Amino acid sequence: MNSFSLNYIIIVLLFPIISYGNESIIINEIVASNNSFMDDFDESNDWIELYNNGTDPVDLNNYFISDDLDDPSKWQLLESFSGEFVLNAGEYVIFWADNQPEQGSFHLGFTLKKSGESVILSSEDLTSSCQLTYPSLLADVSYGYDIASDSYVFYQTPTPESANALTTYEGITPFVEYDISGGLFSDSFSLTLFSSFAGVEIRYSLDNSEPTENSSLYTTAIIIDETTNVKTKAFKTGYITNVSSSQSYIFDSNFNLNIVSISGDEGEINNIFQNVNNNVEVPINFSYFEADGSLLFSQNLGVKIHAPDNASQKSMRFYARSEYGENNIDYPLFSQRNYEGYKRIILRNGGNDQINLGKTLLRDVLGTSMFGELDDEYGWSAFVPVHAFVNGDYRGIYNMRERQDVHWLKQNYGYEASEVDFLERVAEGSTYSVFAGDWNDYNTMEQTAIDLDLSDDDNYAIIDNWINIDNFIDYQFSEILYGNQDWLSNNLKLWKPHDNSRKWEWIIWDVDYGLGKFYPNYEIGFPDYNYLNMALTWGGWGTQIETHLLANLVDNQEFVTSFSSRGADLMNSIFRPDNTQARIDNMSSTLSPDIQRHFDRWSGNNMTLWNDQVTWLGDFLDQRPDYVRQHFATIFELGEIYPINLSATPTTGGSIEVNTIITDNIPWTGLYYEDIPVRIKAIPNPGFTFVEWEETGETNIELFVDMAGEQTYTAIFETAGDVPQLVINEIYYLGNSSNSNDWVEIYNATDETVDISNFTLSDLNANSYVFPLGSEIAANSYIIVANDSLAFSNNYPLVSSSIVYNSNSAYGLNNTEDGLVFRMENMLVIDSVHFYNNSSSWPSTLTSQSIQLESFNLNNNIGSNWYVSSETFETPGEENLFYDNTLVEDLSASIHIGVYPNPFDNEISLIYDNKNKEDVSIKLFDPVGKEVYDFGWITGGERQILSARLNHLSAGTYFIRIQNEKFSFSKPIIKD
Repeated sequence: MNSFSLNYIIIVLLFPIISYGNESIIINEIVASNNSFMDDFDESNDWIELYNNGTDPVDLNNYFISDDLDDPSKWQLLESFSGEFVLNAGEYVIFWADNQPEQGSFHLGFTLKKSGESVILSSEDLTSSCQLTYPSLLADVSYGYDIASDSYVFYQTPTPESANALTTYEGITPFVEYDISGGLFSDSFSLTLFSSFAGVEIRYSLDNSEPTENSSLYTTAIIIDETTNVKTKAFKTGYITNVSSSQSYIFDSNFNLNIVSISGDEGEINNIFQNVNNNVEVPINFSYFEADGSLLFSQNLGVKIHAPDNASQKSMRFYARSEYGENNIDYPLFSQRNYEGYKRIILRNGGNDQINLGKTLLRDVLGTSMFGELDDEYGWSAFVPVHAFVNGDYRGIYNMRERQDVHWLKQNYGYEASEVDFLERVAEGSTYSVFAGDWNDYNTMEQTAIDLDLSDDDNYAIIDNWINIDNFIDYQFSEILYGNQDWLSNNLKLWKPHDNSRKWEWIIWDVDYGLGKFYPNYEIGFPDYNYLNMALTWGGWGTQIETHLLANLVDNQEFVTSFSSRGADLMNSIFRPDNTQARIDNMSSTLSPDIQRHFDRWSGNNMTLWNDQVTWLGDFLDQRPDYVRQHFATIFELGEIYPINLSATPTTGGSIEVNTIITDNIPWTGLYYEDIPVRIKAIPNPGFTFVEWEETGETNIELFVDMAGEQTYTAIFETAGDVPQLVINEIYYLGNSSNSNDWVEIYNATDETVDISNFTLSDLNANSYVFPLGSEIAANSYIIVANDSLAFSNNYPLVSSSIVYNSNSAYGLNNTEDGLVFRMENMLVIDSVHFYNNSSSWPSTLTSQSIQLESFNLNNNIGSNWYVSSETFETPGEENLFYDNTLVEDLSASIHIGVYPNPFDNEISLIYDNKNKEDVSIKLFDPVGKEVYDFGWITGGERQILSARLNHLSAGTYFIRIQNEKFSFSKPIIKD
């Protein structure tokens, strides 16, 4: 008896038909991957069929159904009207396991796993139950009760709401196994196919067709001596045949980029390539290899043409669906993401920036990734450049990308399609394209902005409460700087949840029509072209679609100031020419070793032309900021443009925040507008304290500088001396009388109790709370300073009152922007937090969340070192939750990595904290996914500090990836 049959028999013995007294309810049939039977909403969801095998009616109202044996009361069946759940003798009922209970009483609050799990139905008092454990299932294959054999069997044809089919199957054949995995080869070899499943016939094909019962029967090893895709299936009488498995053997070598191999029916693939507008999707196998040929994963997917055009090198879109095997690609394809699991991916040829058109393939990934770096919450599509083979034919270099659809939105933001409006402006046909929801709310908002006089601050506040202004400014400015004509009336995406938990936000995609793409043949390709005027007036293709919102917002002086000032900040930081050139150099150097292979495959470009285009791309971004500054200064009458020169003594003492950015080196120079004051703030590094501004003698840590001419400021820092490491660790500044009012948590990071008698905690208006005599913080412990200790205790009863200090609102915390200063008795600053929530670098909070420092070792004056949990969690008196981006869903506690300094120069330190005792691999990758440094395998369970010298790396953004066999997530860092 083989192992599969043994498992099957155990299932039958453990889970027979269960009776409830005189009642007999059978879990009659289960489909865990349904593509054919639709519910009342025309959706194909998992389903569970119950059958009354008795003689009397059974009322299922208040019964429980669950997919968790440890939680049988997971979901209660509650009828909407009397008698709805009465199941008469001989009747069937379908319950939809779709996690959409809002669709009605027969829709459950969970889904079924295709890989197999248990389903349990329990009586109202949980005293009796029936349960069924089902194995892994294929799409549209059911597992159900066979009355003839009094056992559970497989059905190739499900029969919802009726008697189960007469034709039954013992199981599903397994995948065929290969003794050699796919990859890159130079010498011929013998391939052995096998199966541990007794009695199966192995059928295979070498011509990319799907194996059938009439295909070649495997009897002896197959000689592989050229690029070949081997497809296999196992057949056995009485068993349902599984989907095919496949391996790609590529006789080629010397790749620097990863490789995708696509294999499928030759005729079907030729059909979609030759008829690009037919929107046909065909099944294929998708194998992904590292550059050395190591197989990363192989999976059956669907493919269709993406963005049909006349290009020889076609873009392709891939779909993970249950009918092909798995409905998810469970592999960390993109180092820029901290998740894995993709429904859709794209191999994009570069659009208007195709290598075959004599361009670079860099423009879209460069522009969209820079926008994504502005804020962790901004929507963009991750990428990695790859080679592609189709049925053994080399098809050149592509950018593998995330597909921005409702699945992408769920991955990035956690919202279901039914919960959002997710929209796109497109130039073809109706301009109102919809991924989910509709345009009603957005159109109402836009019309409101047109109808109201937005120069009135009260009217402006209405739009400010409707859209994410910071996101809108960054999005508009990025597209304007890129000079993307194919925008506003096209390639504009935006979204908002129906519950208003977030405002309207914009997503970037497809900027390859800009960044100097048309130079020197068309004036819009020149760096001096006025795209700000385009965004305010004619909208890119001679239509004013999507110009109205910006055109009305600039009537408000607050918006103009924010728009112009933020734009200046961006041109002095991420869009500064040395930074953009470093990114271009990094990306182009990744492609250049392999790009001749692409030229050899396709005509239309060569190394000289490509290098010229890469050079022009750098020249465009080198010249562009000066023109953009002048366009803003002229249109918005901002006066002259002057430099501000910032330095620090000593240079290791700290950095300086400039409006919404932080100086990435010292000394530093930026260009700003005469009529907009520049806010500067000294940020001491750990171990230093701010003294004064050298030129003025000002001791305020923050100044607003009048840009009436060139300005120079030097922050004077001094070593802090013997200062205890007491850290402002968590801030709750949204308090009111109905909850806990405002409170602040301070953490003692030392191993000794610290006496804080007469220490002060002040807000930025110098309102202070003085700690009474006898106050202290125990070693590695916390205190809470609450504006109302009674309200605090009522909301957090588990926090010991001995660590709660009642300030009686001696200091205040503004709900929009403020800060805190914690001083010793001699007034030496121990710690400070300035202007939380003042810019996009600070995390946004909801009405009942605190902001929490990611690690006490990090500089808490930098907004990106704080986070807000994605749930309503505060942790007063406890270690903070690293919940938002670094809590791995399948682990019970947090894994966190801090980076110091960030940005870094040549040396970097990682503060790694893993409470789960999980061993992990920590590696550093460049923006295109190439590994550049390996920190090795790190033992979990304790805090560790890892250091590395990385002077061999060029300036740019890199990604630290922490992973093991259970999880993977990444964190961006910047090298100066």
